[in-house]
Amino acid sequence: LIHSARSLDELLFRNELTEMASRNNRLTYAATVTGPADEEWTGPSRRIDKSMLEQIGVDPDATYFISGPPTMILDMRRLASGMGVPDARIHHESWW
Repeated sequence: LIHSARSLDELLFRNELTEMASRNNRLTYAATVTGPADEEWTGPSRRIDKSMLEQIGVDPDATYFISGPPTMILDMRRLASGMGVPDARIHHESWW
C-alpha cells in the first residue's frame, strides 16, 4: 500500500496501517507527503514516481488499485503502464 497525502495530518490511519504491516509480512506500507513537511515527518516528501516504486520494491507483475483525485489516477495509470503493467491489471476508483 502506497499512501500519498499533502500533509502528515492527511495520512489517515497511518499508525494503524504501519502496525498492520509490522504484523503481516505480506503487507508493505509506504507513505509520502507532497506538501510542506513538518519536523515530525522523516519519510519521503514528493509525489509517487518510478524511483519511489522501485525503492519500495513494487512488483510490476502485481494488480494495481488506484484511488484518488482524477489527475492522480491518470498520473498513476501512466506510471504503471510505463513500467510495463498491462491495462487489464490497473484498476481505479474515482471518488471526486
